[in-house]
Amino acid sequence: MKKLLKKIVTFTLLFAIVLGYNSSNLVFAKNIVITVQPKNFIGKVGDQFSASVTAEGTGLSYQWQYSKDGGKSWKDSGMASAKTATYSFKIASGDLGINYRCVVRDSSGSSVISESRKLSTGLRITVQPKDFAGKVGDQFSASVTAEGTGLSYQWQYSKDGGKSWKDSGVASAKTATYSFKIASGDMGINYRCVVRDSSGSSVISESRKLSTGLRITVQPKDFAGKVGDQFSASVTAEGTGLSYQWQYSKDGGKSWKDSGVASAKTATYSFKIASGDMGINYRCVVRDSSGSSVISESRKLSTGLRITVQPKDFAGKVGDQFSASVTAEGTGLSYQWQYSKDGGKSWRNSGVASAKTATYSFKIASGDLGINYRCVVRDSFNNTIITNIGTLNEMKNEDWELPIM
Repeated sequence: MKKLLKKIVTFTLLFAIVLGYNSSNLVFAKNIVITVQPKNFIGKVGDQFSASVTAEGTGLSYQWQYSKDGGKSWKDSGMASAKTATYSFKIASGDLGINYRCVVRDSSGSSVISESRKLSTGLRITVQPKDFAGKVGDQFSASVTAEGTGLSYQWQYSKDGGKSWKDSGVASAKTATYSFKIASGDMGINYRCVVRDSSGSSVISESRKLSTGLRITVQPKDFAGKVGDQFSASVTAEGTGLSYQWQYSKDGGKSWKDSGVASAKTATYSFKIASGDMGINYRCVVRDSSGSSVISESRKLSTGLRITVQPKDFAGKVGDQFSASVTAEGTGLSYQWQYSKDGGKSWRNSGVASAKTATYSFKIASGDLGINYRCVVRDSFNNTIITNIGTLNEMKNEDWELPIM
């Protein structure tokens, strides 16, 4: 009898494999799934608010909740409709700005919470103000366009780069278009507009700057070379009475020093590369006649170390020969393959012989399945670059050959 039962089980499993049967064919108890989330609602006091949720499950019940602190804390709504899939009520002044969501429970007591949405008057900025370039005596002008009910405006300015803001006192500061004659003390200020609606809700525009038009139009580029080569980097800027100061960093951009070479005060920075220069970052500070300044993007002087072909995922089973490769460009390259058994949270250097070569290979053991791997590539100047992460996957059932019957 036991032999017969074993044959039946074996035949059933083989039959399932032949038919492509997998776990997705099994039927389990249905979980709660929200298929349609509630939406944001735009309205005003006196309007009829309505929000709905659609869910799948057994014996579902609903409880809508609201938050008046941006979602930090939630309370069950006491409205009659708060225990239905569609939540509705007449909007009162205290309702504007609330967040709302729905808790859906099934007959087993399991629950799922919908996404949070907001009830607002539809206050939003549709056209942001722009930067303004001008000089003392010019007429400054900046505008904002917003949608909402009963809008009011207050333009603000900052003289510390946006750390602190003050309401502007000029007449136009309470209109959608802010304008005044530029004085010397105005150069370099930041400005923005606070827009409020009749419910007291507010939205702040993006911050913009009043300057002499100083801007960098062409950024410097990375430079790849070796000791003895002539280094060169350039920046192109627009503005009045421009001056330049190139800077360098030997700690990856944490701290910067002014370069002392003659070309460091020109738009094109050049010098003969020494061994101590390899790996530095460089940038240019450009100033105009008003004292405003702008800093270029940071770039790097390197030996051109880069990965041209990344390692790929590998699928196999215990006993197979694993193999992954990397291709890189640079001078005096060395390799160290690493592995992770916690999904990439921590990494260890591999100790197999091939782990210090461009091609990493070994015979797969049971503990190797599911690991992540990557390669750290170094050049002769100790610059490093790390490859993308690959995964050693167990070969799927559908990739196996069927047993011969």
